[in-house]
Amino acid sequence: MDTSASFSSDQHKHELRLAARAARKNLTAPVRESQMQATSAHIAEWLRANAEFKAFTAVLPYGSEPPLLPFLQEMHAEGFRILVPVTEPDRRMSFVEWTPGVAMERSPVAPIDEPVGERLDFTEMGRVDVMLVPAQLIDTSGGRMGQGGGYYDRFLEKVRTLPTSPKLYAVVFDHELVAPGMFPVEAFDQRVDGVFTSAGLTRFDR
Repeated sequence: MDTSASFSSDQHKHELRLAARAARKNLTAPVRESQMQATSAHIAEWLRANAEFKAFTAVLPYGSEPPLLPFLQEMHAEGFRILVPVTEPDRRMSFVEWTPGVAMERSPVAPIDEPVGERLDFTEMGRVDVMLVPAQLIDTSGGRMGQGGGYYDRFLEKVRTLPTSPKLYAVVFDHELVAPGMFPVEAFDQRVDGVFTSAGLTRFDR
């Protein structure tokens, strides 16, 4: 194995993540809110038209992540079941059902607060219509650059083995949908089926 090549790739992705985080933080509050209001409307429209189980996963927003909390509250009020990720040791994760006002506690493995509840493994995704997957960048072939911990890649690899698996749609700001080749996509990186932006849903051929 060429360890120098591996280090070079890792360093390149690290630099790209730093740049992506900086660009996201530089978005003004009005731009962030405007884009996510439009994006949320597209997601809600898709769910109302396509959700067989009336269930989906999403990420609770932290820091500069897309502000989806108003959307989650709206969907909960409409009777949708919402599952959110919680961290586990060894860079694994499971999911917990989220409701407004759910008790929160500090994660033992990450500096974030997470909902308290029964922890559900990947098999629960067979009863979910769509997983709204977080990303730093998405390319138009379905390549995804995450935070670098590999939590979602490990989980999604298992989800793909289910007889019935949900759609995998990322949610990003408009500038984070880029052309293929803008960031490296490794063999273990799990691709998504599409992406929601303020322009709507862009599906990818798989």
